[in-house]
Amino acid sequence: MGLIQENLISCYCAAAIQCLKRKRLYEQQVEQLGNFQLRIHDQMIMLEGAKATTETVDALRTGAATMKAMQKATNIDDVDKTMDEINEQTDNMKQIQDALSAPFGSAADFDEISNLCLKTTICVLLGIVKKPLSLKKQQDTRCFDERR
Repeated sequence: MGLIQENLISCYCAAAIQCLKRKRLYEQQVEQLGNFQLRIHDQMIMLEGAKATTETVDALRTGAATMKAMQKATNIDDVDKTMDEINEQTDNMKQIQDALSAPFGSAADFDEISNLCLKTTICVLLGIVKKPLSLKKQQDTRCFDERR
């Protein structure tokens, strides 16, 4: 039985060696497939980035073209003319407001008399005028004597 056992052992050894070789081959194939997956995944990421970049550039081109068209539609002379019209209307409104806010009638006289009296008071306090004049109805509307 020795010879049969030796033949069986050598057959088993050869078969075992073949199994180990196949195992190593399968492990190498698994490693290669993993590397292929990583490369494909990296390419997918690069393609997504390239797509995003392309879309961004397209959007910028569209925006630039739209802005250019808008600038062609807007003339600088028209802008200047519009601004001049706005300034003119603003000046007109100021004049109207000034006209409406100006006193009239007896209020205007009161303001003039009030200003003269204020001047008189200041002059008396400063010692420029010694004695203020009294108001006379129609003859003298000044509140102070301008003489020293």
